[in-house]
Amino acid sequence: LEVKGWINKIIQQYDSYGYSYFIVEEADNKRILGIAGIIKTTINSTTSAEIAYIVKKDYQGLNYGTKIVHQIVDLAFDNFNLPQIVAQFIPENIASKKILEKNGFTYEFSYQRNQNGLLKDHSVYQLKNQSLSEDKKIMRNNEF
Repeated sequence: LEVKGWINKIIQQYDSYGYSYFIVEEADNKRILGIAGIIKTTINSTTSAEIAYIVKKDYQGLNYGTKIVHQIVDLAFDNFNLPQIVAQFIPENIASKKILEKNGFTYEFSYQRNQNGLLKDHSVYQLKNQSLSEDKKIMRNNEF
């Protein structure tokens, strides 16, 4: 029942926003590496587009996470023109912190999130769409 609800939520996200989770597979041999995507999330009453990813244990530490995040950032900014994207993780997850920082994300704040009935600290990182900012600067300069 939980899986069906999760799948319905993903379908609803695709219908509403055009994006959600998808399967990540290796280009060469089509091995499934994990799942990743862009989802809508609400943190401290603010709704944002969030990058989310899970790399299967066998493929962790092999640079797949960094590549996956890079491709999702490109998708978020180039295809969906999102002004910014956030990511959140528990502070103990040093690998996610490194992956996000390699991709240009910076620390914004920490908060406590209800996770399976327990309040857990989460770090929130953000990346702004610089090309969108550059386009706006160009448009402003050309308006005169």
